Amino acid sequence: MAVDSSVVWLRPATEIEKYNYRDFNVTVIEMTLRSSVPLSDSQIREALHHVFRKVPSLRTCFRKHGCTLWACDMNRDYLDFQVTETEDLVPAMEALLQHRFPTTEGPLWCARLLPAGVPARCSRPYLAAAFPYCRTLLLANHHAIADGVTNVFVTDKFLRVLDDVVAGKSITDSAQLGKLVAGEETKVVLTKAIESHFESQIVLRDLDITTTQNFISKCKEENVTVNSGLTAVLNVSLVDFLRQEGLEQEFYHIHEVHAVNLRRYWSGDTMGTLGVHVMDIDNVVSTPANWRGNFWAYARNINKNIGQGLQVKEVMKHLVFKVGSSAADHSSERSLLKSDHGVSNLGNIDHLIPTEGQYVRITHIIGTSALWVDHMLHMFNTLRGCLMYSLTYASNVFSRENAHKLVDITFDNLMTVMAISSSKM
Repeated sequence: MAVDSSVVWLRPATEIEKYNYRDFNVTVIEMTLRSSVPLSDSQIREALHHVFRKVPSLRTCFRKHGCTLWACDMNRDYLDFQVTETEDLVPAMEALLQHRFPTTEGPLWCARLLPAGVPARCSRPYLAAAFPYCRTLLLANHHAIADGVTNVFVTDKFLRVLDDVVAGKSITDSAQLGKLVAGEETKVVLTKAIESHFESQIVLRDLDITTTQNFISKCKEENVTVNSGLTAVLNVSLVDFLRQEGLEQEFYHIHEVHAVNLRRYWSGDTMGTLGVHVMDIDNVVSTPANWRGNFWAYARNINKNIGQGLQVKEVMKHLVFKVGSSAADHSSERSLLKSDHGVSNLGNIDHLIPTEGQYVRITHIIGTSALWVDHMLHMFNTLRGCLMYSLTYASNVFSRENAHKLVDITFDNLMTVMAISSSKM
């Protein structure tokens, strides 16, 4: 069989790449750019084209070589970039969550720029005087080529290149940024899939720097991670929502799925390691209806369970159990929804986006992801001290009104728990 020469054949796809190789598996990153001079569409297009040439994961596509799926490098120069007709952020992001990428030809990512003059989300209002101009850019990709860490890495490199473009500097595309690696994961099991018809829709919410830092301090005071504290808030808020909708119980068994960055278990420097290197761990927790009387003890229990689940031996057991078979059937259909919600926390990403350009600064960033194993997915991170949050929900489970109601309850409860004191257990 003759080998296709229209791409550079890199290596057989990893099991995690194959696990994520589904048409609808899309992630979207929203970023707000503030600049000291107006940013033109052509400047942003030029910067994206340079990043396409310089970051190998952005040139990745997948093709069959015999019966084996391979990761390939595109052998052509192509950028999927458009300025949107809509001026509304949420519809623009939701449209990208339904986007289908040409998996065999590439590129497996695209960029959408909202029109100039559109109001943008901003967590750093103090930059307005020196950087008075705003643009909102969306980067979407197929999840088989990138995880959250890779997406943030690409964002930082784009910021650097864009600042150079605005400055009129010469840019060398041959210098590659980041390493496309296969990783050290073991095999991932592909659950028997079923078709489920729905759209992924989103709600966005932010916290100001003062409230964010107060919540972080409260979590430290109560001996829980911010991730566990937020997870506890998400759980009790779901309980409150269900009770308001008429489902009254004394306890609610909530099944969480947490995304884990597998680079944490690698040896050596993992900065710039591109691709998709994530797995999920499960946590089922009994959540009381009367949670306000003992919230932080409840949060510490979640913190203990997640901490145990992240231990190396537990992760390996999880991989072997959940991912024991070789995922030979890489179905493009959606998997059976089995959890109550998923949680994806990139944490403080300041170290992943250190770039503070002379002409361009980032003032907001948040990700969303098309749903395929969860009814809803909470994604959050902090940037320059502020919490940024998105809820992605299945349209056949929640109405838009109820999704906003759940988020309102969640952020009201977040304010409530900061006033709850408890004795350490």
